[in-house]
Amino acid sequence: MAVADSPDAMTSSRSYRDAMPTKQGQNVLKEDECGQRQPVLVASFLALF
Repeated sequence: MAVADSPDAMTSSRSYRDAMPTKQGQNVLKEDECGQRQPVLVASFLALF
């Protein structure tokens, strides 16, 4: 669930910040794939886009 929620949170406008461009959100997720998330899940999620 966190793999899908993270890009949504980054690319949605919040009251305290503007939305991040979709491509930038994907790059942030990919850069951190070996950190908080399992690489196979990140790769699968990004393959859908």
